Amino acid sequence: MSGGPGTPPAGPATPPGRPEGAPRSAGCPEGAPGDAGNAGCPEGAPGDAGTAGCLEGAPGGAGRPEGAPGSTARASAADLRRLREVVAADMAGADVAHDLGHLDRVAGLSARLATREGLDGFVAAVAAYVHDHHRAAEARLGRVVAPAECRTEARDALRRSGIDPALWEPVLDAVEATGRYSFSVRAAGDGRAAGDGGDAAEPGPPPTAAATAIAACLHDADMLDAMGATGIARAFAYGGAIGEPLWDPAAPPSEDGYRSGPTGSVVAHFHEKLLRLRGELRTATGRELGERRHAALEEFLHRFREEWIDAHGDTATAPPVP
Repeated sequence: MSGGPGTPPAGPATPPGRPEGAPRSAGCPEGAPGDAGNAGCPEGAPGDAGTAGCLEGAPGGAGRPEGAPGSTARASAADLRRLREVVAADMAGADVAHDLGHLDRVAGLSARLATREGLDGFVAAVAAYVHDHHRAAEARLGRVVAPAECRTEARDALRRSGIDPALWEPVLDAVEATGRYSFSVRAAGDGRAAGDGGDAAEPGPPPTAAATAIAACLHDADMLDAMGATGIARAFAYGGAIGEPLWDPAAPPSEDGYRSGPTGSVVAHFHEKLLRLRGELRTATGRELGERRHAALEEFLHRFREEWIDAHGDTATAPPVP
């Protein structure tokens, strides 16, 4: 959707995802975005001491191909600034849940998780910034688009940003590996929400161990952004953008759990998907952070039910709680 408010959906009124300048090449569906300029790192861009983003200390450890130069703090920050500006233009047509703010948060979380897991935070942050190119394509085309379909366009973003070519394939492999085990690949395949893995299953050989390790951090960061206070904000921002009610007693959460397409209400989506994300987290650090964010989802639903009862005077139409 993970989600984040900022840019209204483009393309079809109900995009499948809850989910100009550079020549188009094979890979991303027709109408893929183009070029952008460079700028300094804006206030609020991601970064965690000892990881990546705009702060110092991006590591050069696991996840970086053998023989590739280790990242310095200055080079890493400059590279991410350029990449962020390029991707900002590429993602201009993405839905409200997959805007630049979402990418900033996922990049910061990915770097933090990777560093805590003994991996390269810079590689994880780079992967985060190009992991949603398929979302802009979904908004244009009105269908689910797998990350592999936009591999060429994501690579072009890395090229235009001046990212070390030795990192391109490891980064792109990690992005594609993330889609292989995402929540909705197992649950039915849909780009509905919040970076919580709405991608079609991806064919091909299994990813390398390095790509899988970085992908686990990116996957968890994407899901964490669909949880907690941020996830709540994203869920309602997207629901409002596509006209979903807060809660509809006539459309309770599906007993089958998550399903493809719009849900009956935003609160129903909490039950069908967001409350299930805690069990999908793959890294130790992601699971640690996920506990607090999951608790915030549960607390919100309890308060929403209480306020519904206050307003409507009955419990029969109130939404369920965990």
